[in-house]
Amino acid sequence: MGEHVRMTSSLLSVREISGTAKEFIASAGEPFAFFGPPDQDSGNLSYGVRVAERRLFVKTTDPQASVLLSFQDRVALLRNAIELSARCDHALLPRLLNVIESETGPLLVYEWVDGELLRAARDDAESAHERFRRLPPGQILRALDELYSLHAALAELGYVAADFYDGCLIYDFAAQTLHVMDLDHYQPAPCLNQMGRMFNRAWLAAGA
Repeated sequence: MGEHVRMTSSLLSVREISGTAKEFIASAGEPFAFFGPPDQDSGNLSYGVRVAERRLFVKTTDPQASVLLSFQDRVALLRNAIELSARCDHALLPRLLNVIESETGPLLVYEWVDGELLRAARDDAESAHERFRRLPPGQILRALDELYSLHAALAELGYVAADFYDGCLIYDFAAQTLHVMDLDHYQPAPCLNQMGRMFNRAWLAAGA
């Protein structure tokens, strides 16, 4: 029990670390999931971590990643997510529990949420995206109402959407609950698009 208490408190109470994020996470709990290259091309690294009977989601970034955005830009986006979480308390947003500073940027410690990513995979009839589309209309409309409610709350705070798409949605089919992740790119209004077409893996590979 004492070891479980120690592991829980390190991720939820520590405010700064001197070593690497990976080393700290491995010492703080039991990593059970990893999200990064090659499945993701954002330059961010995220972990599912089990501490005692609790599961947490830890998000940080890789200073060595060779991606479109610089390390400094990616750190700025993480800090943007921290500010947004502090200003908007909505049921669709995973709860940010702690922020840990490191030499390679902040570690954002969130409550873990169950569900499946709704990113489109239209060539797979059993993908989460396609199964969501086949749900009863009333269930889909409830999820959309909640999504609109979140964006209305963000709009009242002066935020405008950027890089929002189906890959930002997690749906728990058993509990019929929706969560939204990766709001790092939401910007205070007014916001000028200085990029043009948003980046994606296919576009980058084609050199468009």
